[in-house]
Amino acid sequence: MTQPRANASCVALLLSALTLGGTVSCGPVALTDFFDHITAPLGSGTIPLLGPTDVDGRDPINMVVNNNTRFFVSAFFGAFDQLNDDLIPSYGQFLSDSETPNLTLGPFETSQAITMICGRTVSLGDPMLLEAIRRRDPEAPLDELRDGITFSTRLLDDPDAQVFTINNVPNQRVNLGVDYQCNALIFYELNPDETAPSGIRIDVSVLLP
Repeated sequence: MTQPRANASCVALLLSALTLGGTVSCGPVALTDFFDHITAPLGSGTIPLLGPTDVDGRDPINMVVNNNTRFFVSAFFGAFDQLNDDLIPSYGQFLSDSETPNLTLGPFETSQAITMICGRTVSLGDPMLLEAIRRRDPEAPLDELRDGITFSTRLLDDPDAQVFTINNVPNQRVNLGVDYQCNALIFYELNPDETAPSGIRIDVSVLLP
């Protein structure tokens, strides 16, 4: 089995912080949570720390997106390992246009439960997920990848649609060992909120197995 290749700059930053003290963040995980994050089990067939590059021993992770807004939603979602540059993310997308009705997430709709291979981070439209897909998956649909969560008043290919995107907002991604464990069900809720960026707030809850 090929051993996982860690993101060297991120590991170096964390090791420096452990030596010198203080609190740092390496991507989405604060140092205070980092040990729990990288040692949380991915499944009965996996190894400690960064995990294997294969997926045979990993358990699943499940997610549901509840759209409580009056907008159509388009976004990539997925599970990936932030520090494991050899592992292709497990991902999919909502794409609300007339040519992909099976991928559409409409106003006030709830998605079906989505099952993915468990990863150390689960994301809804987060730039780190999109970058991992671009960098690691040679078959990724590069022309379709878009950062953020896109909201539209009509289907995207409707010329009268008004469109806006939110990105880098709280709860866009959650972390294994901190927010969830494998075999859990993660609920993303998109809620109207006048105080939030672009009037949309993301709430996340987790149903543990």
